[in-house]
Amino acid sequence: MNENNQVEKLTFVQKRKLLARALKDINRLAPGLMVLNIISNITAALSDFAPIVMSGMVIDGFTSGKSLKYILSVILIGTAAAFVLRIPDYCIRMRFIIPAIWMLTAGLDIMLSEKILELDYVKIENPEVHRRYDRIKTFAINYDRYGGFGVYCEIVNRIGEIFTGITFVAAALVLTWELYSVGVKAGGMAFVNYLILAVVVVILVFQNILRSKSIVREENIELSDDTVMPNRVRNYFIDNYCGEYQAAKDIHIYGHKKFILKRTDELFENYNKSKLRKDNVIMRQQITDEACDVVRSVLIYGFVVGKAMMGAISAGSLVRDVQSFYRIQQGFNMAIESFTKLGNCMFPLKLIYDFLDIPNENYSGSIPTEKRDDFEYEFEFHNVSFRYPSSDEYVLKNINLKWSIGEKMALVGKNGSGKSTLIKLLCRLYDPTEGMITLNGVDIRKYSVEEYMQLFSVVFQDSKLFSFPIAQNVAASMDYDKERVSDCVLRSGFGDRLKEMPDGIETCLYKDFDEKGVEISGGEAQKLELARAIYKEGPFVILDEPTAALDPIAESEIYNKFNEMVGTRTAIYISHRLSSCRFCDDILVLDKGRLIERGRHDELIEKEGVYFDMWQAQSEYYKEHTSIA
Repeated sequence: MNENNQVEKLTFVQKRKLLARALKDINRLAPGLMVLNIISNITAALSDFAPIVMSGMVIDGFTSGKSLKYILSVILIGTAAAFVLRIPDYCIRMRFIIPAIWMLTAGLDIMLSEKILELDYVKIENPEVHRRYDRIKTFAINYDRYGGFGVYCEIVNRIGEIFTGITFVAAALVLTWELYSVGVKAGGMAFVNYLILAVVVVILVFQNILRSKSIVREENIELSDDTVMPNRVRNYFIDNYCGEYQAAKDIHIYGHKKFILKRTDELFENYNKSKLRKDNVIMRQQITDEACDVVRSVLIYGFVVGKAMMGAISAGSLVRDVQSFYRIQQGFNMAIESFTKLGNCMFPLKLIYDFLDIPNENYSGSIPTEKRDDFEYEFEFHNVSFRYPSSDEYVLKNINLKWSIGEKMALVGKNGSGKSTLIKLLCRLYDPTEGMITLNGVDIRKYSVEEYMQLFSVVFQDSKLFSFPIAQNVAASMDYDKERVSDCVLRSGFGDRLKEMPDGIETCLYKDFDEKGVEISGGEAQKLELARAIYKEGPFVILDEPTAALDPIAESEIYNKFNEMVGTRTAIYISHRLSSCRFCDDILVLDKGRLIERGRHDELIEKEGVYFDMWQAQSEYYKEHTSIA
């Protein structure tokens, strides 16, 4: 059995600080929610006592010969009191609490999303960060927990229930005070009064100690790898296969159905084992609860009935006190259970705040970049090396480069040679581990990140289009210039496909949000990504193998066409197909993170080095497509 005991690892001081921070966030995201929920719970709890008091008075009215008018008046007043006490709960809950709960749920999602968006890119790529976010989704905002509303809402509900339980106990003690006060007719048995009350309290405390341990044990089973891992993999299959209509083709063609069902059956079997352990814990606690309830009920009923038989209380008081004692038990159990479950919320809170507190280590800078109409921006790498924070192996080592204004440069090399990493360093998605990159002689880390990134129009090999209209994808904004968007789409080579679109540039891509959305091929998507780069008009243009889904002829056409679009701007092209980069002024050859060759195509061929070997390996293919070579 693999249980992490995560709930018990946090100290009281840690839990107090986590709860204080959570309450501050809750008040910020949904002002007044906590107070209104407490008021709602208290008034709803008090409304339960109106019928209890009314029933006792009605019974006493009948036994003492009160008039029918009196009895009806008591019933009317009791019913009205219960109704009036319920009104705040109904009104507050429907008008304020439920909308605020949705705001709170959305607020937590937004907080996490904003954190992801502002993280250093190198951290976003880190698998450990993904794992931490996955645990947050599993333990803090997953729909299988906390009623689907997240841990913040669970905290609000549990604190409200604590106040409900306290209200039950306090109101019931007030109503039953005569039972254990010294001044009643059975005053000679005051010791017995307190003894029985003490025994009832001891049983309640004992029962709730066991219940608290059981709740923590259940939570630890819920947090164990035996439960989490099957859930995580199951959700992966559901989200990436069953939940993605694009995957249906592969599932049908390759017969994935049997594999998926078999794998999910194995996962459910493991999950059911952990669930069985959890159910056993619950069953044992239920048996303990039933035994304690029986003993406690015998004591309470015997005590109250004995008081009535001795004439210490009336028949109406007997009914009222029995029901009130039940509320004491109910309130005590509710308060303790809610307090325990509130403590269980601290581990998910810690996951959230540890994630939100991940520091950004890249210096953000503050110097504005110079706005130049002549695109005179000069970049230089000064002995730059880079390795990932969790690795000792360098991806790039001792790179020295300088770009001339308006130069067209190509980066070539085998997979893993460091081409894309170099581009990410240039764009400040990464910061160098060693060395420095300068723009017009100034370290790029000193520039404002937002302004600096405006200098680049980049199309990565894994660029992403969204389920928005074509125009919004191209402009990367809700607002756009229609004529400019249309022009960029046409220049990218997407014009023929655009003519088939039902709403032109307003046509939505994909069907995630719009059933009329249009599916496009990988090559068509890359053309729209090129259009987006054209629309931005950054003075520095980068194509990082964006045409991998196109055939060599189409790729060559796009590269040549895009070269014309670039004009006098500085550009870098990356491609596995060396012929696509022959028009460049400068070709850099990377191998195992080092710059090993540099020059024009003819110069590199004459050297008969790595570039020559790569060219020779592809030359037979090029001979078949002389229009390319």
